[in-house]
Amino acid sequence: MEIAYLSNRAYAFQPYLWDINTQNSTVIDVVDGVTLRSAIIPLNAFISGPAAGGAMPNPIGPNESKRPRAVSWKWFAEVCPDERRKYVDVRTVRKQRGIEEDRKPSGKEILEAWTAELGDMTESCVVVTDDHVWTFDAFGERMLPAWPTLRHSPILTHFQWSPLVKGIVERNMLLIAGRKAPEAEAGALSPTISGVVAIHLRRGDFLEHCKNLAGWRTMYNSWNTFDGFRDRFPSRVEVGRMDNETRLRLYMEHCLPTVQQMVDRLKAVRSEWIEGHPEADALKRVYVMTNAEAAYRSELSEKLRADGWDGVTMSVDLEVRKAETEVVLTADMMIGQLAEVFVGNGFSSLTSNINLLRMMHGVSTDSIRFL
Repeated sequence: MEIAYLSNRAYAFQPYLWDINTQNSTVIDVVDGVTLRSAIIPLNAFISGPAAGGAMPNPIGPNESKRPRAVSWKWFAEVCPDERRKYVDVRTVRKQRGIEEDRKPSGKEILEAWTAELGDMTESCVVVTDDHVWTFDAFGERMLPAWPTLRHSPILTHFQWSPLVKGIVERNMLLIAGRKAPEAEAGALSPTISGVVAIHLRRGDFLEHCKNLAGWRTMYNSWNTFDGFRDRFPSRVEVGRMDNETRLRLYMEHCLPTVQQMVDRLKAVRSEWIEGHPEADALKRVYVMTNAEAAYRSELSEKLRADGWDGVTMSVDLEVRKAETEVVLTADMMIGQLAEVFVGNGFSSLTSNINLLRMMHGVSTDSIRFL
């Protein structure tokens, strides 16, 4: 959406589609193979603000004009029938603008090239086709040069979670933090859930995927690579010098830790936090956003409590109403954003997006850690 904003165009946002080819109203969950899910979920069920059609802020400078609001794809299809549309081939633009993937352009270069491309067009209805503007490979350290632009964008500065998501977090605050959300904060939670460390512990598909990452020598995902972060993953050169066994052991510890590794990691994070921030509340409770199997969750909870944590809450423990079931993962992200300390999986885009929001709100980089 940032490219549309910079080129003074309205972004057409789509709903979340579990299966783009289905005509059914429900689909089978791809993870457990049993649960029925809505085939189409409106974007506004997850987020609010300019990215989901909310109002753009008023211009700051005298030479700025108010940018157009984002619109739904349904509305775009109505006002921009096929005969009005200009189709733009991604690969052609890359070649013409000198941002071919084999050159490994930075996020800043991609932003600037596409802003210029769309800004030069006179057609009012534009559809980008054939490939993604942002490739998977671009979501490494190449994204960081775009941060100075993104951090001032209303897409981020005015980003909000949906009322549905906020309701989940607010109603479960007693479970998460050991205290209820104060009445004054209803619908607008405190910027920080003090005393809570949230961890992103992805398992499920990562049981195999982490091994693949080691084989590919993958680096941390984009917004997990800010210079100020305390935890740094070895460079691609350093990883390349390791023998296969050493490299696999490194990746598994940081991508798929054992229960004991996780207990030890959180113990170290708790100690280092109070040493570096003696004025802050001690970390006493753990929130675990995870898709881990029941046996792993049970053992982890038991050992964390034995290690002195006052409370351990996991994703499956949240009280979720029927209307909220489709967005509960988004509540995990909001808790990760608001927790006093967040310990994420550096290879995960979910962790990366949480860290983007935390950095947007100016949290201490010491409060962003990794497995």
